[in-house]
Amino acid sequence: MAEERNWNQICTKAEKLRAANEKKWTWGKIAEQFGVAEGNLYYYISRRREAKNIPRKRVGALEVPLATHLLSGTVQDLNDVRSGAHEVMEQNRELSKEVEQLQKELLAETTARS
Repeated sequence: MAEERNWNQICTKAEKLRAANEKKWTWGKIAEQFGVAEGNLYYYISRRREAKNIPRKRVGALEVPLATHLLSGTVQDLNDVRSGAHEVMEQNRELSKEVEQLQKELLAETTARS
């Protein structure tokens, strides 16, 4: 019982150190600080988390899975790109028509002057 109480104190302090993360505390450094094995520390922390139903999550992990995060809005973005591409293509067609018209006018003026 005394050993369990000791591990409760160690785990509580270790989780606080890990959460603070001011000095970039790793589980190994924390275990060394308390004079316990890293594997034992992580074992007892895991047991406490399971008892409290705390999900295992790495510090700094994304809330949304990476694939979902990257793909969210992709369809809308793709549609925006397509509509933008259609607009650019239409502008190019109009400019090509204007260039052809100007070339015809220039050829007509050059022919008329000679």
